[in-house]
Amino acid sequence: MGACKIRDAREEDFNAIMYIERSCFSSQFPPAYIELHLKLRIGIFLVAEVDERVVGYSLVAIRSNDAHLLSIAVLPAQRNRGIGRALLSESIVKAKAKGVKSFKLEVDRGNLPAINLYRSLGFKVVGEIPDYYSPRSPALLMCLDLL
Repeated sequence: MGACKIRDAREEDFNAIMYIERSCFSSQFPPAYIELHLKLRIGIFLVAEVDERVVGYSLVAIRSNDAHLLSIAVLPAQRNRGIGRALLSESIVKAKAKGVKSFKLEVDRGNLPAINLYRSLGFKVVGEIPDYYSPRSPALLMCLDLL
């Protein structure tokens, strides 16, 4: 197993990103949404490669001084190897370089591995959003101060 390499997403990564979406989420972003972000290069869109194969991605929107993690995913067979941490850490570095002051995300309250990852990077729970993912499935709102 090779080392993980994080780089900016490119248009030719589209199929791999959609495969990751289908492998990780019961409801995916529409393909046109991913295509738009790849073409316009707005925000921060990163992929993780292992042995030159895209195995994960992160997508961050930036609005004025705030970053918002829209999605982060790693193929199930590649999890627990630090790939999600590497993607999010690089997203934070790039957000700081763009002058972002705060970084927020939503996470399913039951997703303890993700919550633990976010906490380990300094995110704090600042609220809860009822029925965010589905009825009876709330999200925690987490925030990281970049100042």
